[in-house]
Amino acid sequence: MVEQRFDLARQLGQDIHQQAHELFKDNKGIQEGVTYPSLNSYQEDWNKITPILKEALNQLSDEELEKRIEMGPDFSMSLYELITFVSYREANIIGQIALWRRLLGYPAMRYM
Repeated sequence: MVEQRFDLARQLGQDIHQQAHELFKDNKGIQEGVTYPSLNSYQEDWNKITPILKEALNQLSDEELEKRIEMGPDFSMSLYELITFVSYREANIIGQIALWRRLLGYPAMRYM
């Protein structure tokens, strides 16, 4: 989810990467035999990218939102559609985390 925010920021022209970029670039899934960074590393990157991405999104014009992005052979979407998908996906992942926390007996997530 952190890499997804950095990826969207790069799509919007920001030249920025999270600390664990090499582990997650190109939408890599879970890898065997890899040591993942600490939770603190992800929190630092989340706090770093959030205001940068928010500012980049706020600066978009209607014309930029309509720009088509090639996603592969015979498939493209507008930047607006990509942002909508990424937002939906992020909300879905947060919901899954909340559900797993409850199922495993952890306290509810705090948003503030």
